[in-house]
Amino acid sequence: MNEKIKELFSRVEHRSSRPLIQMADARRVADQAMFYGTAAVALPASYVQVTKRYVGTRTRVIAELGQGCGFDTSAAKAFLAADALKHGADGVAIAVNAGWIRDERWADLEAEMAMVKDVCGSRTLEAVIGSRDLTKEEQIRLCRALSEAGVDGVRISVPEGKAGLDEIGLWHSYKAKGLLICADGDVTSFTGAEERLQAGADRLVTGSLADLFKQLTSDGN
Repeated sequence: MNEKIKELFSRVEHRSSRPLIQMADARRVADQAMFYGTAAVALPASYVQVTKRYVGTRTRVIAELGQGCGFDTSAAKAFLAADALKHGADGVAIAVNAGWIRDERWADLEAEMAMVKDVCGSRTLEAVIGSRDLTKEEQIRLCRALSEAGVDGVRISVPEGKAGLDEIGLWHSYKAKGLLICADGDVTSFTGAEERLQAGADRLVTGSLADLFKQLTSDGN
Protein backbone atom coordinates (compact mmCIF):
# COMPACT_ATOMS: atom_id res chain seq x y z
CA MET A 1 0.00 0.00 0.00
CA ASN A 2 1.55 3.31 -1.03
CA GLU A 3 1.92 6.34 1.25
CA LYS A 4 -0.80 8.34 -0.48
CA ILE A 5 -3.38 5.63 0.18
CA LYS A 6 -2.18 5.18 3.76
CA GLU A 7 -2.68 8.89 4.33
CA LEU A 8 -6.21 8.73 2.95
CA PHE A 9 -7.16 5.79 5.18
CA SER A 10 -5.70 7.58 8.21
CA ARG A 11 -8.42 10.21 7.78
CA VAL A 12 -11.34 7.79 7.66
CA GLU A 13 -13.75 7.02 10.50
CA HIS A 14 -14.90 3.56 9.54
CA ARG A 15 -18.38 2.22 10.30
CA SER A 16 -20.56 -0.67 9.20
CA SER A 17 -22.53 -0.12 6.00
CA ARG A 18 -25.39 -2.17 7.46
CA PRO A 19 -28.13 -0.37 9.43
CA LEU A 20 -28.75 -3.48 11.57
CA ILE A 21 -25.42 -4.27 13.23
CA GLN A 22 -24.53 -7.56 14.86
CA MET A 23 -21.39 -8.58 16.72
CA ALA A 24 -19.88 -10.01 13.56
CA ASP A 25 -20.29 -6.63 11.84
CA ALA A 26 -18.62 -4.79 14.71
CA ARG A 27 -15.70 -7.22 14.68
CA ARG A 28 -15.37 -6.97 10.89
CA VAL A 29 -15.20 -3.16 10.78
CA ALA A 30 -12.79 -3.15 13.73
CA ASP A 31 -10.51 -5.60 11.92
CA GLN A 32 -10.66 -3.48 8.75
CA ALA A 33 -9.96 -0.28 10.71
CA MET A 34 -6.87 -1.80 12.30
CA PHE A 35 -5.58 -3.43 9.11
CA TYR A 36 -5.95 -0.32 6.96
CA GLY A 37 -4.96 2.15 9.67
CA THR A 38 -8.11 4.26 9.76
CA ALA A 39 -8.48 7.13 12.21
CA ALA A 40 -11.23 5.35 14.15
CA VAL A 41 -14.05 2.85 14.08
CA ALA A 42 -17.52 4.28 14.75
CA LEU A 43 -20.15 2.04 16.33
CA PRO A 44 -23.40 2.17 18.32
CA ALA A 45 -22.83 2.46 22.06
CA SER A 46 -23.85 -1.13 22.82
CA TYR A 47 -20.79 -2.39 20.89
CA VAL A 48 -18.26 0.04 22.33
CA GLN A 49 -17.07 -1.88 25.37
CA VAL A 50 -16.50 -5.22 23.66
CA THR A 51 -14.87 -3.54 20.66
CA LYS A 52 -12.55 -1.40 22.78
CA ARG A 53 -11.43 -4.48 24.68
CA TYR A 54 -10.73 -6.15 21.35
CA VAL A 55 -8.82 -3.32 19.65
CA GLY A 56 -7.06 -1.87 22.69
CA THR A 57 -4.93 1.05 21.58
CA ARG A 58 -4.65 -0.09 17.96
CA THR A 59 -7.49 2.20 16.85
CA ARG A 60 -9.89 4.70 18.39
CA VAL A 61 -13.51 3.76 19.08
CA ILE A 62 -16.20 6.41 18.64
CA ALA A 63 -19.68 5.84 20.10
CA GLU A 64 -22.50 6.99 17.84
CA LEU A 65 -25.24 8.29 20.13
CA GLY A 66 -28.69 9.86 19.75
CA GLN A 67 -28.63 10.04 15.98
CA GLY A 68 -31.43 11.39 13.78
CA CYS A 69 -32.92 14.78 14.65
CA GLY A 70 -31.28 14.99 18.08
CA PHE A 71 -34.47 15.46 20.07
CA ASP A 72 -33.15 13.93 23.31
CA THR A 73 -32.92 16.35 26.21
CA SER A 74 -29.58 17.93 27.07
CA ALA A 75 -29.40 15.87 30.27
CA ALA A 76 -30.09 12.66 28.33
CA LYS A 77 -27.32 13.46 25.85
CA ALA A 78 -24.88 14.16 28.67
CA PHE A 79 -25.82 10.84 30.31
CA LEU A 80 -25.39 8.90 27.07
CA ALA A 81 -21.98 10.45 26.53
CA ALA A 82 -20.86 9.70 30.10
CA ASP A 83 -22.05 6.10 29.83
CA ALA A 84 -20.24 5.52 26.52
CA LEU A 85 -17.02 7.01 27.88
CA LYS A 86 -17.27 4.87 31.01
CA HIS A 87 -17.39 1.81 28.76
CA GLY A 88 -14.22 2.76 26.92
CA ALA A 89 -15.20 5.10 24.08
CA ASP A 90 -12.40 7.39 22.90
CA GLY A 91 -15.00 9.87 21.71
CA VAL A 92 -18.69 10.31 21.00
CA ALA A 93 -20.76 11.54 18.07
CA ILE A 94 -24.14 12.94 19.03
CA ALA A 95 -26.87 14.65 17.03
CA VAL A 96 -27.64 18.34 17.22
CA ASN A 97 -31.30 19.26 17.83
CA ALA A 98 -32.64 19.94 14.34
CA GLY A 99 -35.69 21.77 15.70
CA TRP A 100 -33.51 24.22 17.59
CA ILE A 101 -31.70 25.04 14.36
CA ARG A 102 -34.96 25.95 12.64
CA ASP A 103 -36.15 27.87 15.72
CA GLU A 104 -32.81 29.74 15.78
CA ARG A 105 -32.13 28.74 19.38
CA TRP A 106 -28.40 29.20 18.93
CA ALA A 107 -27.65 29.96 22.59
CA ASP A 108 -29.50 26.82 23.75
CA LEU A 109 -27.76 24.71 21.12
CA GLU A 110 -24.36 26.07 22.12
CA ALA A 111 -25.08 25.47 25.82
CA GLU A 112 -26.19 21.88 25.18
CA MET A 113 -23.11 20.97 23.19
CA ALA A 114 -20.88 22.71 25.76
CA MET A 115 -22.52 20.57 28.47
CA VAL A 116 -21.77 17.38 26.57
CA LYS A 117 -18.21 18.51 25.82
CA ASP A 118 -17.70 19.15 29.52
CA VAL A 119 -18.62 15.51 30.13
CA CYS A 120 -16.20 14.37 27.41
CA GLY A 121 -13.26 16.31 28.77
CA SER A 122 -10.15 15.43 26.77
CA ARG A 123 -11.98 12.83 24.72
CA THR A 124 -13.56 13.96 21.48
CA LEU A 125 -17.07 15.19 20.80
CA GLU A 126 -18.42 15.27 17.25
CA ALA A 127 -21.68 17.14 16.69
CA VAL A 128 -23.80 15.36 14.09
CA ILE A 129 -25.87 17.41 11.65
CA GLY A 130 -28.56 15.07 10.37
CA SER A 131 -30.34 17.45 7.99
CA ARG A 132 -29.26 18.10 4.41
CA ASP A 133 -31.71 20.95 3.78
CA LEU A 134 -30.24 23.73 5.93
CA THR A 135 -29.91 27.16 4.42
CA LYS A 136 -26.50 28.75 4.01
CA GLU A 137 -27.24 31.16 6.84
CA GLU A 138 -28.32 28.32 9.14
CA GLN A 139 -25.11 26.44 8.40
CA ILE A 140 -22.98 29.50 9.12
CA ARG A 141 -24.77 30.26 12.41
CA LEU A 142 -24.59 26.61 13.42
CA CYS A 143 -20.89 26.41 12.63
CA ARG A 144 -20.25 29.45 14.84
CA ALA A 145 -22.36 28.08 17.70
CA LEU A 146 -20.61 24.71 17.64
CA SER A 147 -17.22 26.39 17.48
CA GLU A 148 -18.12 28.46 20.57
CA ALA A 149 -19.34 25.31 22.35
CA GLY A 150 -15.88 23.80 21.99
CA VAL A 151 -16.82 20.65 20.11
CA ASP A 152 -13.93 18.86 18.47
CA GLY A 153 -15.61 17.99 15.20
CA VAL A 154 -18.81 18.36 13.23
CA ARG A 155 -20.29 15.64 11.04
CA ILE A 156 -22.15 16.94 8.03
CA SER A 157 -24.22 14.66 5.84
CA VAL A 158 -22.70 15.09 2.40
CA PRO A 159 -24.32 14.06 -0.89
CA GLU A 160 -22.17 12.93 -3.78
CA GLY A 161 -21.21 15.46 -6.45
CA LYS A 162 -20.45 19.17 -6.57
CA ALA A 163 -23.21 20.12 -4.09
CA GLY A 164 -21.51 18.05 -1.42
CA LEU A 165 -18.11 19.59 -2.14
CA ASP A 166 -19.57 23.10 -1.95
CA GLU A 167 -21.13 22.31 1.43
CA ILE A 168 -17.81 21.04 2.78
CA GLY A 169 -16.15 24.22 1.53
CA LEU A 170 -18.73 26.39 3.27
CA TRP A 171 -18.15 24.73 6.64
CA HIS A 172 -14.39 24.86 6.14
CA SER A 173 -14.58 28.61 5.51
CA TYR A 174 -16.45 29.42 8.73
CA LYS A 175 -15.08 26.86 11.19
CA ALA A 176 -12.99 27.79 14.20
CA LYS A 177 -9.34 26.79 14.26
CA GLY A 178 -9.01 23.17 15.31
CA LEU A 179 -12.61 22.17 14.50
CA LEU A 180 -12.61 19.01 12.38
CA ILE A 181 -15.01 18.85 9.44
CA CYS A 182 -16.18 15.24 9.10
CA ALA A 183 -17.87 14.48 5.78
CA ASP A 184 -20.44 11.74 6.42
CA GLY A 185 -21.58 9.67 3.46
CA ASP A 186 -20.73 6.96 0.97
CA VAL A 187 -17.40 7.26 -0.84
CA THR A 188 -17.07 4.80 -3.69
CA SER A 189 -13.77 5.87 -5.26
CA PHE A 190 -10.39 7.24 -4.27
CA THR A 191 -11.03 10.19 -6.55
CA GLY A 192 -14.25 10.99 -4.69
CA ALA A 193 -12.50 10.67 -1.34
CA GLU A 194 -9.66 12.94 -2.39
CA GLU A 195 -12.11 15.53 -3.73
CA ARG A 196 -13.83 15.73 -0.34
CA LEU A 197 -10.52 16.14 1.46
CA GLN A 198 -9.36 18.79 -0.99
CA ALA A 199 -12.66 20.66 -0.52
CA GLY A 200 -11.87 21.02 3.18
CA ALA A 201 -12.94 17.82 4.94
CA ASP A 202 -10.62 16.64 7.70
CA ARG A 203 -12.29 13.25 8.13
CA LEU A 204 -14.40 10.92 6.00
CA VAL A 205 -17.10 9.04 7.91
CA THR A 206 -18.20 6.14 5.75
CA GLY A 207 -19.23 2.54 5.63
CA SER A 208 -18.29 2.14 1.97
CA LEU A 209 -14.64 1.24 2.47
CA ALA A 210 -15.30 -2.16 0.90
CA ASP A 211 -15.65 -0.39 -2.45
CA LEU A 212 -12.40 1.47 -1.88
CA PHE A 213 -10.68 -1.77 -0.90
CA LYS A 214 -11.82 -3.40 -4.15
CA GLN A 215 -10.53 -0.49 -6.19
CA LEU A 216 -7.26 -0.60 -4.28
CA THR A 217 -6.83 -4.28 -5.12
CA SER A 218 -7.78 -3.88 -8.76
CA ASP A 219 -5.35 -0.96 -9.16
CA GLY A 220 -2.55 -3.07 -7.75
CA ASN A 221 -1.60 -0.61 -4.99
